[in-house]
Amino acid sequence: MELLLNKLLLTFERHGDRDAFYIRERRYTYADFERKISEIQHLILHNIPDTEKYVGILITDEPETYASIYALWFCGKAFVPLSSLNPSYRNTRIANNIPLKYILYGGSVPISAMPDGRLKFLNTKNTRPGVTKIQKAEAPDICNAYILFTSGTTGEPKGVPINRGNLNSFIRAFTETGYTFEKEDRFLQIYDLSFDASVFCYTFPLMYGACIYTVPQDKIKYLYAYRLINDHKLTFIKMTPSTLTYLQPYFESINLKHVRYCMIGGEAFSSGLAAAWQRCVPNALIQNVYGPTETTAFTLLYDWNRGKAAYKSYNDMISIGKTLKGNHIVIVDEKNAPLKVNQKGELCIAGERVTSGYWGDKDRTKKSFFELHTGDKSQRFYKTGDIAFMDNDGYVMFCGRQDTQVQIQGYRVELGEIEKHARDFLGEKNLAILAGKNAQGNERISLFTENIQYKETELIEHLRARLPHYMIPSEVINMKEIPRTTSGKIDRKTLYKMI
Repeated sequence: MELLLNKLLLTFERHGDRDAFYIRERRYTYADFERKISEIQHLILHNIPDTEKYVGILITDEPETYASIYALWFCGKAFVPLSSLNPSYRNTRIANNIPLKYILYGGSVPISAMPDGRLKFLNTKNTRPGVTKIQKAEAPDICNAYILFTSGTTGEPKGVPINRGNLNSFIRAFTETGYTFEKEDRFLQIYDLSFDASVFCYTFPLMYGACIYTVPQDKIKYLYAYRLINDHKLTFIKMTPSTLTYLQPYFESINLKHVRYCMIGGEAFSSGLAAAWQRCVPNALIQNVYGPTETTAFTLLYDWNRGKAAYKSYNDMISIGKTLKGNHIVIVDEKNAPLKVNQKGELCIAGERVTSGYWGDKDRTKKSFFELHTGDKSQRFYKTGDIAFMDNDGYVMFCGRQDTQVQIQGYRVELGEIEKHARDFLGEKNLAILAGKNAQGNERISLFTENIQYKETELIEHLRARLPHYMIPSEVINMKEIPRTTSGKIDRKTLYKMI
C-alpha cells in the first residue's frame, strides 16, 4: 500500500501533464486527478472524524469515484464500495453490516441505489478547489484498505476485508512477474469497482504514469470496450471470458496489433476461445489469471502463449498456472489432508494476501479457513470451494466448483442467496435455481417453480429490488411438477437439459 501511494505521489510530480483517465470521452490529467484527490481529502478531514475508519463510496463512472478511493487511502481509511447498479435494499444491508456512518458520492447516483438509514452523504462534486496538497497519513499494514461484499448463501452479502499489507504484498509480487509498463501504456478498466478484479486496473497504471480508459456502467460493455481498445490503441486489457464470447462473432474482422498484454480471468477460460482470440491480438501475451476476492485481486497466473510447445488444459479449460510470490497452495481432500500430484481435491490458498476472515461472521470464517502444517511451519489456508489438481510440472488445473456457487460475468454468485429471496416472495414452495450455459457459452440463471400461481413480472421486480443485476434469473419456468430422482431429490440433470 505504501509502495502504491508513494509511487503515485512521484507520478504527480513527474507526469502532471499526462492523461491519467479517459472517462466518458473526456480526458483527465494527473494534475487534475491530484487536485481532485486533494479536494476530497479536505472534504473528508473536515467532515469525517478520524475515528471513523470505514467510509462508503457510491460507485459511478466519474473521476470523483476513483479520487475518493485514493483520498481515503491517503487519510489512512478504508473504503466500502456500494454499486450504483445495486438496489437500495442491498446497499443498505451492506452499509448496516459495517456499520457505515458516512457515504461519499459523485452527485449522479440514481435515487434507487441510495442506501437508507441515518447516514451522512458528502457530495464529492461540491468540493473547494485548490485547498491544500495531499497529506499522507501513517497507517500500519493491518489497517484495512477496503471491504468488498460478495454473494452469500444466507441471503446476506458477505464482507471480505483486504488490509493494506495484503494489497502491498500483491503489488510487490506482481511487479516481480516481468511486466514492462511504460507511461505510454493505455489500460482498459471494464469492471464495476465493487468487483475485486477492478483493483488491479486502477492501481498499477497510475504507478507508471499510464492512462486508464474506463467503460461506463450504462453502456453495452463488450462493444464499448472494443471501441476503446481499437480507437485508442490500448496496450493492456483485462476482461472476463464472457466479454470475449460476446465479441466472438466479430473475431474475423478484429486485428488489435497494438495490444501488448491481455489478462483473462473471473471464469473458466477455454483453450478454443484463447486460440481464436490470439488471432485478434497477435502481438499480445495472453494470460489466464485466477484468484478469489479472499486472496486479493488474483493469486495464480498462467502464460498461455509464451513459447510453449503444448498448452496445459483440462477438459478444454486452460490451466490457472502457478502462484505469485508470497502465496502458497495445496490441494486437499474432504478432511483437509493434502493430496498427491494429479489427485483432484479442493484448492486452498495461504500466504500474505489472504484475508483475515469474513467481516463480523466468525462461523463462516471458521468454515472457510483452517490451519495446516506444511514443512516446518503451520499456515492458515482459505478453502476456495474450487476443485483442482496439480500436474507433474506444478501447474494447477481447474476442474469446477464443489458447491452451489457459480460465476456470472466474473462475479461469484451463491445460488442460495437468490433462492432465499425467491422464497420470501413465493413462500415455502418447491423451487430450484440452476446456472447453465447460453448460446454464447456464458452462464445464465434459470429459476424453476412448481405449480405456483404468481405473476412472473412481480417476482422479478421483487428480486430486482434486493439483488444486483447479474443475479436476476434470465428465465422463470413454472412447471406442474419439478422432476425428482428415485431418492426424492430434485433431478437437476433433467432440469439442466431444459435450459
